[in-house]
Amino acid sequence: VDLVSATTGDLVRELASTERWTRLKAKQVLGARDSKQVRIALQKWLGGDGGKDEQNLLEAVMLMEWLNVPDEELLLALLASSDYRGRAYAARVAGRWGMRLENAHDILEVAARDPHPRVRMEAVLACAEIPQARSVLIAASVAEGSRDRWIDYAFSQAVHHLKAHWMPVFRRGELDFGDRGKGLF
Repeated sequence: VDLVSATTGDLVRELASTERWTRLKAKQVLGARDSKQVRIALQKWLGGDGGKDEQNLLEAVMLMEWLNVPDEELLLALLASSDYRGRAYAARVAGRWGMRLENAHDILEVAARDPHPRVRMEAVLACAEIPQARSVLIAASVAEGSRDRWIDYAFSQAVHHLKAHWMPVFRRGELDFGDRGKGLF
């Protein structure tokens, strides 16, 4: 397929290619196209055969990230993936898109309680990218699951990075950790 002269729909279908180079080049060409048209073609593809494969869903989120166009619906679908790597990537992207998502904290709350440690670690790191007091509460919810040194390190970095946002609210008594963070502080 000649990617430069391909239609937007053809390029979106190339996201299912087994060749990494083809997927990358398709994203690059789609990046120069009208994002609204790309989104329409992507939704059509995912609504058909493309939406039956979790790898295609991952590629769709990657494309929207490439275009810098947040898509909460795609992110939530990826967060429901059976593959922990897809869920971890969804948490990472939620942090990158942060305040441009309507429910970023809700997405990260789910990821912070995921059974897989990589997903929880990515949720903590993503919280550090959203400069609000609630972010530290979500990061602290990792204490409710098993932890390792990587999660503990990510948490310490998130707490430090968000300190200017949560500490004043905490001092005023407007932020209550409750049982969150038990054993972390």
